[in-house]
Amino acid sequence: MVARVVQSLGIHLGDDIGINFEDDAFNLQKLQLLPSKEPEALKASLLQTIQERNQARDVWGWKYPKAARYLPLILPALRNPLFICVFRDCISTSSRMLGPKMSKGKNPLNVLDVNLNTQMENLRLMRNSNVPSLLCSYEKSISDPTDFVKTLANFLGVNFNKRVLKAAAEQIVPGSYLKD
Repeated sequence: MVARVVQSLGIHLGDDIGINFEDDAFNLQKLQLLPSKEPEALKASLLQTIQERNQARDVWGWKYPKAARYLPLILPALRNPLFICVFRDCISTSSRMLGPKMSKGKNPLNVLDVNLNTQMENLRLMRNSNVPSLLCSYEKSISDPTDFVKTLANFLGVNFNKRVLKAAAEQIVPGSYLKD
């Protein structure tokens, strides 16, 4: 939801971001490189992408919920970084992973732990990096889309008018990228 709004505000988030707005060039699963096992190969790949994006655009970004796992490797190469960290109700997020199609043998407490640990990684990164950060609640954002878009646009330094504000707020459609 947040990535969809950011892009509607005119910030490029990648060329082939798909329905979930995740850029493959920053997705650990797509890159098949793990920060704990292949930090130098991962760093080289990410730095190459950063260099290309910096040359192509003045302002750009990407979405990857587990970026805190590799951001310390590349943070010095990022030009004027800003972090947006979205917090979700962990029970709601976990229940999706425990639905009938995904629940085979999964312990609900372990799934909840994974979600909570991801949020804690993001908090540690923000605390230790000294990068301007916006913390937002998904549930609160969907309850007042216009207010959320104004807050986000102001944080990003994006100018907006009523038309842009309305178009960005219309991007907030809960569950719109989920497929059964």
